Amino acid sequence: VRAEAAVALAKFGVTETIELARHWLVHERSPELRLAATRILLEFHAPDAARALRPLLDDEHTRKAALELAGSASVPALTPALIQLARRAGDEDRAAIFAALGLAGTREAFSFLGGALGARVSSSAAALALALAPSPDAEAALSHALDSASTRRVAVRASMARIAALGRTPSGLNHALNQLAASRDPADRAVLAQAKALFSPSSLAESLPRASDDEVRAVARDALVPQVARALAARLASEVNPALRDALASCLASPSAAELVPSDVLFALLEARGLAAPLAARALALRDSPTLRPKILNLLASDDAVLRSHAALGLGRSEAASALGVLEHAYRFETDDEVRLAIVHALAERPEPAKKRALTLARTLDASSAVREAAALALSSAEPASELGGNANAWLDLLVAPASPKPLRGAALVIAANGLALPAFADPDGVLLLPALPAGPFSLRLAAEPGTEDARKPEAP
Repeated sequence: VRAEAAVALAKFGVTETIELARHWLVHERSPELRLAATRILLEFHAPDAARALRPLLDDEHTRKAALELAGSASVPALTPALIQLARRAGDEDRAAIFAALGLAGTREAFSFLGGALGARVSSSAAALALALAPSPDAEAALSHALDSASTRRVAVRASMARIAALGRTPSGLNHALNQLAASRDPADRAVLAQAKALFSPSSLAESLPRASDDEVRAVARDALVPQVARALAARLASEVNPALRDALASCLASPSAAELVPSDVLFALLEARGLAAPLAARALALRDSPTLRPKILNLLASDDAVLRSHAALGLGRSEAASALGVLEHAYRFETDDEVRLAIVHALAERPEPAKKRALTLARTLDASSAVREAAALALSSAEPASELGGNANAWLDLLVAPASPKPLRGAALVIAANGLALPAFADPDGVLLLPALPAGPFSLRLAAEPGTEDARKPEAP
């Protein structure tokens, strides 16, 4: 409590906490107090913040928390210590160390990250760190990587992530795309297809019908771009390959694109119980009618919480006034926090004044603080965010063990901060970049077998 109170005071601008922090660093051995002291020094950009962080990085008991602190602020003086740590880091810490190096913003840091792009084990973490680093020197490192055949593919991915996150384009990107166009490597072709869809979505109407399976899966990861979603929906409406339907169904995140997909396709996606089932459930609930209502009620009673939450989100935009009663009833008997949160978000979109009854109950009595806060916002007339995407990126390495008796393409259900579960498939090299996500944390289900119930949550997404 002392530690949290001191940090809270520092965030309020109480400068007396600086001397308290320095006192704790000298006289206290408690990890909580030492971490709090370091947070305070970082809050005030104190010159001795880096010196306070170094021993915390060396201690395996505080390393994870210290890396989170290093990744929340630019501390150039930490560069040598972070590079030394990166050279002996395992997979678990590598991404956090590289992110801290990107924020450190020194030429030494960017030189190290640029070198790490060439190694398969570290290329994705290094690329994402460069993509999100605000310094112009990061763009110079990416431009150099775009010009090299050995790092071109990962640098193009980093450029996509940088454009989505910061709106900045490294020089040499167009030349790199032209080089990828001359490649016969399926992974290069997939990255090129995703980049062209992100930068020139108007060209998809002509190119998507002729795209290979790998290219279709790559383009589908850009589904949060409105023009891309509509092109994907047009192909999903007539696609007969079940293996591609799951990827194309990412377009169902867009209500306007979902309108282009026939109901029989939505039913087929639900019956398959693949990664596309949650978005199909939401799209079907958006079409709520007396004929469809029994199916929607079955979805609300599903054993799969993700299906229940998506059916609720769809009912939030139903034109039937009776959808309010369905949502109220579902809320009262729902045991899963995430599903109740989805129901509250759906209630917030309902036009009926009577929704205040259920929202007041949620604000007052719900066991989840997230649900209570969402209900309070809805009661204050705050409008739910209308934007589908944002400036966040999911970058994952999904590699299937070579000895697996049933090889599978790396795939995941990426549940974004707005609650939508986006099906995404990795490129042939095992890398999955999902750009333009809504801001906020996301969670994962990794596909093990067809069916959302058979998917599993990774220990360290």
